[in-house]
Amino acid sequence: MHLTAFFARSLRICLLLILSSFVFAVQAAWYPADVIADGQKTLYTPLTKANKAWRICALLPHGKDQYWWGVAFGLSQEAERQGVTLGIYDAGGYDKIEQQRQQLHDCYALKAQAYIIAANTADGLIADIEQLSAAGIPVIDLVNGIATDKLTSRSLVSFEDMSVAATEYIAAQQREALNQESPKLKVAWFPGPKGASWVMAAEQGFIPITLNI
Repeated sequence: MHLTAFFARSLRICLLLILSSFVFAVQAAWYPADVIADGQKTLYTPLTKANKAWRICALLPHGKDQYWWGVAFGLSQEAERQGVTLGIYDAGGYDKIEQQRQQLHDCYALKAQAYIIAANTADGLIADIEQLSAAGIPVIDLVNGIATDKLTSRSLVSFEDMSVAATEYIAAQQREALNQESPKLKVAWFPGPKGASWVMAAEQGFIPITLNI
């Protein structure tokens, strides 16, 4: 029994060391990153350390899948590395815009000094964001897209390009299955949450491509 317990404990320690090494490797290797900044391709390298101990509020639409788990993990790890205090809130779903707005107000009551917002909808938080901007509080548009220019910066991906790439891949697989012919292809499009900016961008990339297959 003692031998079994020893081996079990040793296995747990080994697994912990392996996982710790993996996490460290991920943290150390993510930058410099290829990005497009102000319309120009460049390499992004973050600050080594923040210039002060910022209190930052991050608002996410939900924490139901691995995508937003990954976003939350990246935010928390980078906050720790740069020495800032970060609160991460998930609204519970794309239909919970009032919950996300309440979380923004809660952050304001806690005197958050900056906001990172992955908005549930493109226009649902505009009035609140513009008030923050008027007060000189930095607001960063994260991933989803916010329909106002009263922002400090944006950290986005092109959902239109992603949609085009996905559609072209589906079409290529279909042609290959039919010996390189070009058949008409019917594709079902399930756009996602109503009002989300990223959904509208993805649809713009999807429609022209499908019509040309």
